[in-house]
Amino acid sequence: MTVSRRLRIAQAVLISALLVVGTSTTALAANADVRVGGGIAPGTYNRSVTPPFVSTGKVAGFYLWAQNADTANLSTFFLTAQTDATLVGAYWWVPSADPSVTPDYNPCGTMNGALDCEFGTFGSGATVQVLAAYTMTKSSTANCGPSGSYTPGQGVAAQCVHFQWGSHSGFVPDKKNHGNNSRGDAFDFYDYASFISSADEAAGFPFCNKGVLGACDSSSLLSIADQATSRTNLQSTKVTAPRQALNSSYSTSALHVADNVAFDCAGLTGLSECSLADIGQWSQIDVNSGQEFPDSWVEIEVGIYGTNANQISVVYHFWLDASNVWQVETLSACSSVSDPAPGGATACFVASGHGQQATVIFWTHHNGFGKFG
Repeated sequence: MTVSRRLRIAQAVLISALLVVGTSTTALAANADVRVGGGIAPGTYNRSVTPPFVSTGKVAGFYLWAQNADTANLSTFFLTAQTDATLVGAYWWVPSADPSVTPDYNPCGTMNGALDCEFGTFGSGATVQVLAAYTMTKSSTANCGPSGSYTPGQGVAAQCVHFQWGSHSGFVPDKKNHGNNSRGDAFDFYDYASFISSADEAAGFPFCNKGVLGACDSSSLLSIADQATSRTNLQSTKVTAPRQALNSSYSTSALHVADNVAFDCAGLTGLSECSLADIGQWSQIDVNSGQEFPDSWVEIEVGIYGTNANQISVVYHFWLDASNVWQVETLSACSSVSDPAPGGATACFVASGHGQQATVIFWTHHNGFGKFG
């Protein structure tokens, strides 16, 4: 059933008090002074997309904000978007000055499948933030903005989203409508996600809608993988991240994997294991730009073409610690296929396969680079 904008605005009044700051004033004839931008810190004008490069058919997240810098309250405020990407979902919140306070998250609505987020009254001095997620499917090299200044770069395949914040600012004189003409203002913001072209790489955003009760409580994990192994693609990597990776922080890698990467392990000081890692290609795993998961396992699955599983006796995994110093862990075979998940305490690996096709699954608390010996 299609719900009219008037009904949704009426529903939004229930939560509009969250956005009202100060007393009501009459709107001015000029456009309201509303600032809009991308990023997680309102007032900073950055791109909104996370991650900036995604695999075709995967999700990109867009972090947006708006501030009412006007002296007038706006009677209604909303966000819509135009794009041929597919909306996965979106939610909004009012940020707190105290970072220890968890905000109330509210779901955004849709109209004919497109984003239609209603905020109710937007008070003078108020701020609202939005996280919107889209499945990116159709690439183009066209400019994203009307001025041509919002462009992915010449020849770079990308998909654009045109976000438009809107307001009804009250009443302005109008003889025909007896002074009952509500003026609408529009505030545009453009962004895009570029597409990964290599079969050796994959990335995407692990979205869950915090505005929907229970949507982020699932115990299911999130994963992303690059192209499967074959005679022409000798290695593939898949990462399955814990729930702490959901809604990856702004401007991070989100979920990212790559094979056949140029990792200068031999140049690392004091790590003799580099010379022992001589089976397969280097696999890179990057969840939330190197975030550590001390209480959860990151599961990494690597497929290797041209290698028998019996040849693999150890996994070497290198990562940067909090002091920016390279570390290495040497993983032995798990005591069972269920170790370390769910109850195991030691990082380990399981190798299986037939013929010259091996699959290695290993568990770690870190991101980084892996290879076999």
